[in-house]
Amino acid sequence: MSMSTIKYSLFTLLVIYGLTSCEYTPADITPTSNEVSPSIDYSKMYVLGGTYSSGLMDGALYKTGQSYSYPNLLASQIEEILNDSVFTQAVVESEVGVNAEPFMNDQSRFIDLYFETSTDFYPNRRTVDAEPFADWTFGVNQLNNFSFPGLTLGDLNNPANLSNDNPYVGRVTGLTENPVDAIISQNPEIIIIDLGKDELFNYAFYGASGDDNPDINSITDQDLISNADFQSVYSEIVNRFVNETDAQIFVINFPEILKTPYFNTLSWFFELEIFDIGFVGFLEAHYSTFNSWVARYNYNENPGGPLRPRVNFDLDNFPNPISRARVIHDETLFDAQLNDGTILDKWRQMSEGELLGYNLEPFIFYENQLGGAVPLPDNLVLTLEEIQVIESRNSDFNFILTDIAALSNRIHLIDINTQINKILDEEFFFDGVQLSAKLDQYSIYSADGYTFNARGNALIANELIKRLNIVTGSSIPTLNLNDFPGIPFSLNTPETGQ
Repeated sequence: MSMSTIKYSLFTLLVIYGLTSCEYTPADITPTSNEVSPSIDYSKMYVLGGTYSSGLMDGALYKTGQSYSYPNLLASQIEEILNDSVFTQAVVESEVGVNAEPFMNDQSRFIDLYFETSTDFYPNRRTVDAEPFADWTFGVNQLNNFSFPGLTLGDLNNPANLSNDNPYVGRVTGLTENPVDAIISQNPEIIIIDLGKDELFNYAFYGASGDDNPDINSITDQDLISNADFQSVYSEIVNRFVNETDAQIFVINFPEILKTPYFNTLSWFFELEIFDIGFVGFLEAHYSTFNSWVARYNYNENPGGPLRPRVNFDLDNFPNPISRARVIHDETLFDAQLNDGTILDKWRQMSEGELLGYNLEPFIFYENQLGGAVPLPDNLVLTLEEIQVIESRNSDFNFILTDIAALSNRIHLIDINTQINKILDEEFFFDGVQLSAKLDQYSIYSADGYTFNARGNALIANELIKRLNIVTGSSIPTLNLNDFPGIPFSLNTPETGQ
């Protein structure tokens, strides 16, 4: 019998009793203590997800970060009431782990953000050498959190080689089947699904250099899953859980990934705090020959045709960000060649609103010239057109999840996006403390700038707790967000750590 049927039958009996009894005193249903529903076996709570439910934090999967995964925080509240352990993760016995961020080879987690000097404009992200993680040998039947960094819907659609392609899956001894099958075989009573975010982030990480409409059977880590495939694969997974189990199913929706600090910290122009008018003057001279070629092409050799942009570092408008915009190599510019055979490079300056990943921070300094005399490669920049694709897909995925949740009264949508938007709009306070979506001490994001820190994970756990209480009739207490650590900051050098 479904939960809604039980509630309806109880309501009917109460109405009949009230109409036929001479004297009726309603029962006090206000919880007198923290309680969990006795009809739920919480050891049968399972999670299927990727990076964001795995506990990956600060760019890596490591032991303390995993302890703050939002599924584990939720379980800890339940375990405190039951005075019993009910939830198991495939713990990495390392405090540094392996960094999962693209371009961070042989590095571990970001230990903290530090300012090398008091005049630094951006914080640095400190790492140390990575440590290989050992296999988790306790057996797949003991596992509750089937969340693995990098796990995608494409992986679940083609799970045959999953353990070979994803080292986080491969380290779980005995996991040789589709995680969906593994969860179903355990007769789950609660299932939390947090899938699809890795596709969006990976596509953005690689500067939208992958395919935004790939074949699901040959999709790569750099590709963005299509709306049709997202809906098809996600729906198939949820339908299997609905049809093959009696579980209550909780689906986590998507925050706006391009509003994370990772994509919103570095400027699209050269900052006056770092670069002076002498630097801009040098760049104006550096591109003078290129600009003369562009003018020759536009007005002499190709009049009336499409125009190629010049690189304009205008000293007269030096304080204007547009006159200090960084230079990129834009593959989408059309091919252009002068009559003498000179091929025009596909260079242009960034437009307001275009984005850089925070992995470029170590290269954004006066002497390096990246984005100046050395144009940024296309795969390190998100252009306005690419941003539109990502934002549209982000929104579409959320609409699809809303539709999926409406298919059964056992499917419950957890709207994380609304909560994160309140923080982005600086409208979210917890016990008088305003939470932040920036790289600061009040942030909900970890030192990598895109995964949640302990505080951010506690926020998600609270949304799950609230809905779980409603669905199961429990009174599980929510977490105090201010009790959880944010991003560690320091003023020191990476060599000494002092």
